[in-house]
Amino acid sequence: PDGTMVPTYARVLALDPKHGLKARFMATVQDLRRIREMEAELASERLRTALAASTAAMGFWSAPAGTEDVSFTATWLRHLGYEAGDLPKGLAALETCLHPEDRDGVIEALRSFLASPHGTYQAQYRLNDKDGSVHRVVSQATVERDAEAKPVSVHGIDVDVTEMYALSEQVEALTFFDPLTGFPNRVGVLRNLDHLLRKHRTKDGSVDVAVCILGLDDFRTINDVYGTAAGDAGLKEVPRRLADHLGTGEVVGRLADDRFAFTISSFASL
Repeated sequence: PDGTMVPTYARVLALDPKHGLKARFMATVQDLRRIREMEAELASERLRTALAASTAAMGFWSAPAGTEDVSFTATWLRHLGYEAGDLPKGLAALETCLHPEDRDGVIEALRSFLASPHGTYQAQYRLNDKDGSVHRVVSQATVERDAEAKPVSVHGIDVDVTEMYALSEQVEALTFFDPLTGFPNRVGVLRNLDHLLRKHRTKDGSVDVAVCILGLDDFRTINDVYGTAAGDAGLKEVPRRLADHLGTGEVVGRLADDRFAFTISSFASL
């Protein structure tokens, strides 16, 4: 009535006159709107799945439950610069690509999961590609089970988060560090100071930590007489010397302009 177009499916059947019916034909009309909605939902789900796979920019892997016969997709191999046959078969392929510092721990954990798969597997590690570049990877796997709930196979997906990790480091640097000196800025000093105070807080709530503020008198004169390059060099040198003198474990940073903060928590070493 309102002019809306409705997709329909019509079917016409010829009726046999021997049935004694006056009607010669019978027609059925089916409203296809819900079917179209379901098809659209299915298409969207397929698109999301494809998008997730492409966003992963890495690939999938799988293995029969209880074995180390891990197989990696061609996408996984190509992402690291390899082709089929370039790497050893099974778990050894991953072992070959793993960063030396991550190799033992990752292989031990994955081998344990493959031997007795249950729950989900999650790990973060570094992979070296064929050219030697390092990729930071998040890996996750789940278990496929049969009708009797017995493990059949393990299916995993690896996501390359190298760019995300680099972006996170940039945000960390901009938020907590002074770009001139490379030492913590005011926000970074407060964060590190909070960690230090928590570390040294005793059972009665007291904290034996001295927080010191250092300002450079007449610093503007250095800039006026010798130039900003000389002033910047001086600003860089102050926290470096403080850190060298105080040693590890202390908070050192630039609060603003020519003002610096540092802590002393080991009075015995003074």
